[in-house]
Amino acid sequence: MVQLTFLTTAAALLSTQVLAAPSPVETFVPSAAAGTDAAPTPFDLPTPDEVHIIDGEVVNSTDHRIVARQNQPGLRLLNCDPIYSGGPGERTWKWTSLVVYCDNLGQCNDPNFTPSHNNVCVKKESTREGDFHVWEGGWQGCQFPTGVTFSWRIDGNAQDRSDYALVGEGDNTFRRFSAYKDNKQQAVNWPQLVQRCYKIYWFQ
Repeated sequence: MVQLTFLTTAAALLSTQVLAAPSPVETFVPSAAAGTDAAPTPFDLPTPDEVHIIDGEVVNSTDHRIVARQNQPGLRLLNCDPIYSGGPGERTWKWTSLVVYCDNLGQCNDPNFTPSHNNVCVKKESTREGDFHVWEGGWQGCQFPTGVTFSWRIDGNAQDRSDYALVGEGDNTFRRFSAYKDNKQQAVNWPQLVQRCYKIYWFQ
């Protein structure tokens, strides 16, 4: 009788242990902070919206960097090497700074793309080599041929920051934009230009 009671009790305990076993959903996953070899949890990983690729380099917002989303409208601040102006015998070289509105920021990455006249605001022209507009500092603005004025503020030390860093803000009265340092690669062209424009900042 004693032996039967013992067996019944042991069976009950075993049944309780089986029912209490952890399910796969409850399995512990160590955080990356637990050690260098620990697997990261979903909270340690950037979300798809935070990860971008530009020129083959992966960048993400956890590094305070972001890449221009290719299918979104935005603006670019460009410095352009000389263009010819004037008639025959009186041509001069000009260094030009432009604000260009882009219906599609990716399209404006193409050096062969020509934006419409209404989407280009000439901020500065100079006959002195390398005399481009100073984009950084307090609030500035440029009025497009359509009458719309785009205003911006870029940090004074923005050029000391890494490419794609958040460096300021902008506004065209319709909406606000964030400003990012660009990589100085070649960008758009337009009929008046005969040489290259380079991306200094962009807004999106």
